[in-house]
Amino acid sequence: MPRIPRSQRRGTEPNDAVTDLPLRRALSRWALIAGLIAAVLCAWGAATAAEHRGVWIFAAAVSAATALVAAVDLTIVRRRMREVRPGPDRHTGPTPPR
Repeated sequence: MPRIPRSQRRGTEPNDAVTDLPLRRALSRWALIAGLIAAVLCAWGAATAAEHRGVWIFAAAVSAATALVAAVDLTIVRRRMREVRPGPDRHTGPTPPR
């Protein structure tokens, strides 16, 4: 994508910007569910495997780490989405004149 010279920019990038938080939330939810399922299955594989137990344990640890990172990311996304869309009881702008 070619870079737009400064003289041709409209200057409305902050107004036109679209948040990617809903997509990030969906991907984190998917990663959390997939990570938890994979961790459980790999732990079960490690418990029942006669050979290559270390590989199963490593796979379970990686899957659990993925689920942990996804859970932390979901927490961050939830906090940022609240900041973007505050409720009616929160005033985010300057104090109005009286």
